[in-house]
Amino acid sequence: WALGRSLEPFLGRARFLAAYLMSGLGGGALFCLMATADGGRAILPNVDDGVVGASGAIFGLFGVLLIVQRRLGASTRELWVVLAINAALLLFISGIAWQAHLGGFLVGMMCGVIFFEDPKRIQAGKSAQTWPRMALLLFAMVAALVVKYLVI
Repeated sequence: WALGRSLEPFLGRARFLAAYLMSGLGGGALFCLMATADGGRAILPNVDDGVVGASGAIFGLFGVLLIVQRRLGASTRELWVVLAINAALLLFISGIAWQAHLGGFLVGMMCGVIFFEDPKRIQAGKSAQTWPRMALLLFAMVAALVVKYLVI
Protein backbone atom coordinates (compact mmCIF):
# COMPACT_ATOMS: atom_id res chain seq x y z
CA TRP A 1 0.00 0.00 0.00
CA ALA A 2 2.74 2.45 0.96
CA LEU A 3 4.82 1.65 -2.11
CA GLY A 4 1.82 1.89 -4.39
CA ARG A 5 0.78 5.27 -3.05
CA SER A 6 4.16 6.75 -3.91
CA LEU A 7 5.00 4.87 -7.09
CA GLU A 8 1.72 4.68 -9.02
CA PRO A 9 1.20 8.45 -9.32
CA PHE A 10 4.81 8.81 -10.45
CA LEU A 11 4.91 5.91 -12.92
CA GLY A 12 1.31 5.92 -14.07
CA ARG A 13 -1.12 3.04 -13.79
CA ALA A 14 0.16 1.01 -16.76
CA ARG A 15 3.84 1.16 -15.83
CA PHE A 16 3.10 0.48 -12.18
CA LEU A 17 1.01 -2.57 -13.05
CA ALA A 18 3.64 -3.78 -15.52
CA ALA A 19 6.41 -3.43 -12.92
CA TYR A 20 4.32 -5.26 -10.31
CA LEU A 21 3.42 -8.15 -12.61
CA MET A 22 6.89 -8.45 -14.13
CA SER A 23 8.47 -8.46 -10.67
CA GLY A 24 6.12 -11.18 -9.52
CA LEU A 25 7.03 -13.22 -12.58
CA GLY A 26 10.71 -12.49 -12.01
CA GLY A 27 10.47 -13.76 -8.45
CA GLY A 28 8.78 -16.96 -9.57
CA ALA A 29 11.24 -17.37 -12.42
CA LEU A 30 14.33 -17.11 -10.21
CA PHE A 31 12.79 -19.51 -7.70
CA CYS A 32 12.18 -22.05 -10.48
CA LEU A 33 15.59 -21.48 -12.05
CA MET A 34 17.31 -22.17 -8.74
CA ALA A 35 15.17 -25.22 -7.89
CA THR A 36 16.89 -28.60 -7.91
CA ALA A 37 15.56 -32.14 -8.07
CA ASP A 38 17.06 -33.14 -4.71
CA GLY A 39 16.23 -29.93 -2.85
CA GLY A 40 18.16 -31.20 0.17
CA ARG A 41 20.31 -28.14 0.43
CA ALA A 42 19.37 -25.09 2.48
CA ILE A 43 20.21 -22.63 -0.30
CA LEU A 44 18.33 -24.18 -3.22
CA PRO A 45 14.64 -25.08 -3.15
CA ASN A 46 13.22 -28.44 -4.14
CA VAL A 47 11.70 -28.48 -7.62
CA ASP A 48 8.44 -29.68 -6.02
CA ASP A 49 8.25 -26.81 -3.51
CA GLY A 50 5.49 -24.29 -3.98
CA VAL A 51 5.50 -20.58 -3.39
CA VAL A 52 2.57 -18.52 -2.14
CA GLY A 53 2.28 -14.77 -1.93
CA ALA A 54 3.20 -11.60 -3.72
CA SER A 55 6.45 -10.85 -1.94
CA GLY A 56 8.49 -11.08 -5.14
CA ALA A 57 6.26 -8.41 -6.68
CA ILE A 58 6.50 -6.25 -3.54
CA PHE A 59 10.29 -6.51 -3.56
CA GLY A 60 10.15 -5.58 -7.24
CA LEU A 61 8.41 -2.35 -6.28
CA PHE A 62 11.25 -1.76 -3.80
CA GLY A 63 13.64 -2.21 -6.73
CA VAL A 64 11.73 0.28 -8.89
CA LEU A 65 11.61 2.75 -5.99
CA LEU A 66 15.36 2.41 -5.48
CA ILE A 67 16.02 3.33 -9.13
CA VAL A 68 13.50 6.19 -9.00
CA GLN A 69 15.07 7.64 -5.87
CA ARG A 70 18.59 7.31 -7.22
CA ARG A 71 17.71 8.89 -10.57
CA LEU A 72 15.92 11.77 -8.86
CA GLY A 73 18.84 12.35 -6.50
CA ALA A 74 16.88 11.46 -3.36
CA SER A 75 18.38 9.60 -0.42
CA THR A 76 17.99 5.83 -0.50
CA ARG A 77 19.19 5.24 3.07
CA GLU A 78 15.74 4.51 4.53
CA LEU A 79 14.93 2.11 1.71
CA TRP A 80 18.17 0.20 2.30
CA VAL A 81 17.28 -0.08 6.00
CA VAL A 82 13.87 -1.57 5.15
CA LEU A 83 15.51 -4.00 2.71
CA ALA A 84 18.13 -4.99 5.30
CA ILE A 85 15.45 -5.68 7.90
CA ASN A 86 13.55 -7.83 5.43
CA ALA A 87 16.73 -9.67 4.48
CA ALA A 88 17.51 -10.28 8.15
CA LEU A 89 14.07 -11.86 8.61
CA LEU A 90 15.20 -14.59 6.22
CA LEU A 91 17.72 -15.68 8.84
CA PHE A 92 15.11 -16.03 11.58
CA ILE A 93 12.02 -17.30 9.77
CA SER A 94 12.21 -20.54 7.86
CA GLY A 95 10.17 -21.28 4.78
CA ILE A 96 10.59 -17.88 3.13
CA ALA A 97 11.48 -18.09 -0.55
CA TRP A 98 14.39 -15.67 -0.59
CA GLN A 99 14.93 -16.56 -4.25
CA ALA A 100 11.55 -15.02 -5.10
CA HIS A 101 12.38 -11.88 -3.14
CA LEU A 102 15.71 -11.51 -4.93
CA GLY A 103 14.26 -12.26 -8.37
CA GLY A 104 11.47 -9.75 -7.90
CA PHE A 105 13.88 -7.10 -6.63
CA LEU A 106 16.26 -7.54 -9.58
CA VAL A 107 13.47 -7.46 -12.15
CA GLY A 108 11.99 -4.41 -10.42
CA MET A 109 15.32 -2.63 -10.71
CA MET A 110 15.46 -3.53 -14.41
CA CYS A 111 11.94 -2.14 -14.87
CA GLY A 112 13.00 1.07 -13.14
CA VAL A 113 15.96 1.46 -15.48
CA ILE A 114 13.75 0.79 -18.51
CA PHE A 115 11.23 3.40 -17.36
CA PHE A 116 13.92 6.05 -16.93
CA GLU A 117 15.51 5.51 -20.32
CA ASP A 118 12.48 6.65 -22.33
CA PRO A 119 12.52 10.33 -21.29
CA LYS A 120 16.18 10.51 -22.32
CA ARG A 121 15.41 8.85 -25.67
CA ILE A 122 12.45 11.13 -26.37
CA GLN A 123 14.47 14.21 -25.44
CA ALA A 124 17.14 13.08 -27.93
CA GLY A 125 14.49 12.77 -30.66
CA LYS A 126 14.31 8.97 -30.59
CA SER A 127 11.25 6.80 -30.19
CA ALA A 128 10.11 5.45 -26.83
CA GLN A 129 11.18 1.88 -26.07
CA THR A 130 9.49 1.10 -22.75
CA TRP A 131 7.09 -1.56 -23.95
CA PRO A 132 9.41 -3.31 -26.42
CA ARG A 133 12.07 -3.50 -23.70
CA MET A 134 9.56 -4.79 -21.15
CA ALA A 135 8.54 -7.44 -23.68
CA LEU A 136 12.21 -8.34 -24.16
CA LEU A 137 12.63 -8.71 -20.39
CA LEU A 138 9.57 -10.98 -20.26
CA PHE A 139 10.92 -13.00 -23.17
CA ALA A 140 14.28 -13.40 -21.42
CA MET A 141 12.60 -14.75 -18.27
CA VAL A 142 10.45 -17.20 -20.24
CA ALA A 143 13.41 -18.26 -22.38
CA ALA A 144 15.52 -19.00 -19.31
CA LEU A 145 12.76 -21.22 -17.92
CA VAL A 146 12.26 -22.97 -21.26
CA VAL A 147 15.98 -23.70 -21.50
CA LYS A 148 16.06 -25.10 -17.97
CA TYR A 149 12.95 -27.25 -18.14
CA LEU A 150 12.56 -28.19 -21.78
CA VAL A 151 15.98 -28.10 -23.38
CA ILE A 152 18.35 -29.25 -20.67
